[in-house]
Amino acid sequence: MKKGHTWVLGDAWPAEIFDASGAKCAMRPDWLTNTCLVNRGDGEGPRGGPDAGELTEGLEGLSLLPKHVSTSIHQPRRTEDEPTDWYPAAVKVARACSAYVPPPIRVRRGVINTMENAHAIVPLIVFDGNLLAATRDLTLEPRNHALLRFTLRSPNYPEEELFIHLVTMQGLSLFLRRVRTSEEHLSAVAKRVYLNNPPPYEPL
Repeated sequence: MKKGHTWVLGDAWPAEIFDASGAKCAMRPDWLTNTCLVNRGDGEGPRGGPDAGELTEGLEGLSLLPKHVSTSIHQPRRTEDEPTDWYPAAVKVARACSAYVPPPIRVRRGVINTMENAHAIVPLIVFDGNLLAATRDLTLEPRNHALLRFTLRSPNYPEEELFIHLVTMQGLSLFLRRVRTSEEHLSAVAKRVYLNNPPPYEPL
């Protein structure tokens, strides 16, 4: 959590050109990737039907999108030597997402089961300060939740682009409720998809 400063977001991306894929770092199990989301070949879309499409969008974080999505952020400083808070915070979040490893591979009856459950990570920085967003009419408006596109470049990590949620303390309770509601709903959808399109191996 960062506190005591003002962060100013750049212009919001137009909705028609913004690709929200990646708002959550999602790892899909084999049964979902290889079985439920393959095309049937008859033009009807995913084998899992509408539920599979909804599950894919949920794992990409579409249900958590705020009104403001930005590719830039500015922190006013008293002097040129004063460090910024947002960049090291974003680096830590990106590294944590990159370093996450799902449970180990299991083998049963000679069949390798790499992953049964979907794993979703919500990149988040909690900010106890003023979060402002620039508008097209050159004014600043307060925000409790925004999304920042961030690219991690480091010799020790592969270059990776992700979207980080910036949430103020005032907006944190609402955001966490949205996350919980989304995950509970997606769990129910995933169960329906799994039961209607069981994988070719016996679950553990």
